[in-house]
Amino acid sequence: MKNTKYILILTTIVCILFAFALDCSAEYIGTTKSKPIIDDADFLISSEEIKIENALRSATESSGVEFRVYVYNYDDSYHYVNMYSYEAMVGESFDDLVLLIVSYEFGEYYYELFTKGSPDTDISDKEADKILDNEKVYDNIKSGNLTEGILEYVSLAETAVKGTLRNSFKKVFVPSLVISFSVAAIAAVSVIAIYKRKQHSPSYPLEKYARLDLNVSRDTFRNKFVTRVRINTSSGGGGGGRSGGGGGGSRGKR
Repeated sequence: MKNTKYILILTTIVCILFAFALDCSAEYIGTTKSKPIIDDADFLISSEEIKIENALRSATESSGVEFRVYVYNYDDSYHYVNMYSYEAMVGESFDDLVLLIVSYEFGEYYYELFTKGSPDTDISDKEADKILDNEKVYDNIKSGNLTEGILEYVSLAETAVKGTLRNSFKKVFVPSLVISFSVAAIAAVSVIAIYKRKQHSPSYPLEKYARLDLNVSRDTFRNKFVTRVRINTSSGGGGGGRSGGGGGGSRGKR
């Protein structure tokens, strides 16, 4: 009986320890993934980080694309961070990524947009410029109001990934085009009506007051110019565009 009692106690202790070990391992696994926003420069307070983190997680869940932000002070490290060094730093490789890197360099804030995977084609160059040059993004980040600038960036980038940023342009362009055609049609009809009304007015008796006798008609062609332009068929040459390989890269720095 004593042995049975000891066995039960030991079994209970082992089960408790095993359950505790599973809970710890589960907690460890859940924290291995890096945070959506990392502020290595401590420019943001805790409440600001939480607000930005919630926006990033919401954009990730609604689009299926990983949204990340990294903030650092270049003056402390003298080392530029890009998309690839960011992945190496957090120990993760992303298939689809939209990454904003904000750096503080010699008294001024800079920010750079990186895309990888499907966002690299989903977000056009014009849309990338539209996001980076947006007044709320540019003015806020450049002035040090990082929270407002980053939140506006996340909203625009999420819209671009979903393909509705360009649709908003169409919604403005198409109605404007319809209105322009309508105004042009009304103006044309008005002009035609005026000319038709004038056709019924008395005509000027040209034969009575004017006379033209055409005796000789001759066309003379003088000088001949031939311009030859050599077309360079070589594959060399410069050009702008995105940096990085086919997997993605920088879309611009401000």
